[in-house]
Amino acid sequence: MSIRLVIKHTVADYEQLQRISTALRTPLAQIIADAEELSKDPEDISDFETSHEDINIDKWADRIKIEEPIKTR
Repeated sequence: MSIRLVIKHTVADYEQLQRISTALRTPLAQIIADAEELSKDPEDISDFETSHEDINIDKWADRIKIEEPIKTR
């Protein structure tokens, strides 16, 4: 992976986090600190892993493709 691609993804991730921060009216630093703490909690890690076991990505993507035109009408 090129460094440019990594930088673009990093900037996109930061911009997305900034939008989340604005929407939640929570400082970005607080969101990051909370995420770091959650990432260390074994119970939260287990909950996350369990909740993502049965995701069918293709089915999910197809659903988004169907719903997106409906939202833009």
